[in-house]
Amino acid sequence: MDAVFCVNAPKLKTHIETEISGCLKNIFGTADTETRKKCHNSTSWKRLADAIVDVYSVKPPQFHVMDAIESMEGDGPSHGRPAKTGFVLAGANALAVDWAAAAIMGYDNPADIPLLASVVSRGMGPASRGEISLVGAEWDELPLKGFKKSSGYVRALPVFLRGVGYRLVSVTPRLDPDKCVKCGICASVCPVGAILLERGAKAGFPSVEKHKCVRCLCCHEMCPTGAMTAHKNLFARLIEKSRA
Repeated sequence: MDAVFCVNAPKLKTHIETEISGCLKNIFGTADTETRKKCHNSTSWKRLADAIVDVYSVKPPQFHVMDAIESMEGDGPSHGRPAKTGFVLAGANALAVDWAAAAIMGYDNPADIPLLASVVSRGMGPASRGEISLVGAEWDELPLKGFKKSSGYVRALPVFLRGVGYRLVSVTPRLDPDKCVKCGICASVCPVGAILLERGAKAGFPSVEKHKCVRCLCCHEMCPTGAMTAHKNLFARLIEKSRA
């Protein structure tokens, strides 16, 4: 907080909750654990995006350098797949850099992504591609053919359905016991205490209390072995298929 000059150095990844993890999302990691838990304890993805921008706005870095040489595709940020993208992005405005990164991922209008839309609405960066001075490449050179985005289910819904989309589309944590090493990390990061560690014959295995779960998927993100999977209900799978 007291640094005279701060350089933000993120890695370009997909993110199952925010769709993109770049300059803006990287700064969220500077918040203390309890703050991050409270932000994830949200009733919608938009509110989580707003919380991330709140944390970012406390002290925005003066410069950003993003490693997008080898990025992550699929349902990141922990269990996606490597993708060779071949770029290094740099700039003084986080939204401008994230906008170019989203273009690499194949987003026609990055401002549709809730996290970036939150920044645009606050006037903290460009509101359109025309406001960004791109040097070293042309916009039509950025999109990586075949790049698999994260599953932005609610964003894919028609506008009139988005108010109820969070309830209709279910992406919930589900344990794969064959991969579980009983480390307990999932229980420790759950912001609402919805994960308990079993006793008796299943001692050490996590159990999700569905009535408490807010579907933040922190357990999926932090699981070191990928044992806590992100299970999609039928409606989520249909939307994902329609976007393929």
